[in-house]
Amino acid sequence: MNIIGQIVKHKIWGEGEIITIDQAGENARIAVEFAVGEKQFVYPTCFEKYLIAVDDIFKSQVEQELSVLANKVENERVQREVEREKRAVQIEEAKIKSKWRANPRSNVALKCTFCDGGSNECLMGFCNICSDDNIRKNIQTKDSTWCGTESYCKMYLDGQITREELQAKYDEDNSSVCYESNLFNAWCYEAGMVVKGINKGKPKVFKEVQNNKLCVLTTQKLKNKPEERQIFGVFIISRSIVGDEFSAGRVEAHTKYRLALTPK
Repeated sequence: MNIIGQIVKHKIWGEGEIITIDQAGENARIAVEFAVGEKQFVYPTCFEKYLIAVDDIFKSQVEQELSVLANKVENERVQREVEREKRAVQIEEAKIKSKWRANPRSNVALKCTFCDGGSNECLMGFCNICSDDNIRKNIQTKDSTWCGTESYCKMYLDGQITREELQAKYDEDNSSVCYESNLFNAWCYEAGMVVKGINKGKPKVFKEVQNNKLCVLTTQKLKNKPEERQIFGVFIISRSIVGDEFSAGRVEAHTKYRLALTPK
């Protein structure tokens, strides 16, 4: 139906005639000529508050268009609500996944450089300074970065200190030699410091440590393959420090729930 020429009423400006309609864009606009001059309105929503159609057929058409528009608005509102709820579920799932990624496992496994110090039929080692042969092997391998840097063991191998002086350093401060040689004495393990690269000297951190969880100690003898890595001790973590830019990460064993495995 062509609405140009239709008569409408406005509560202030009285009767007027629709003279043009511009349907460009999302909202159509009509121009109405009143006695006071031309006025413009958004069509058909202007008939909800401002204008009244005089012709019954035109009025019916306006009501039908308003109904269609109302249904469209309601459908869009429902769709937005569905999208909002869907997004809320996605955000909640992302939070759950994020929490799971932050703690992807309950227990911790530590890879320790093999130490045969104090080894016997009951212990693989890890309670004194390594033998000369093992010191040499650990320093010569690229994997044992601490052993091959500025350690007391490196000083001993280079002839700067004697074996007796090395032992004296250990007796004075076990952890100053290495954490592995003191592991079954102190029953704690520190992440240590970065020994190479631009972060040299900065503390290392543990990304995943939790109190009251299991810590598995593993090691690999230099002659063995990676799949031959052995578990030589386990304990329940009684205290843990993740570490930061000032201090290294640290885990401490429960005084009761800890076990050093035999070589067998």
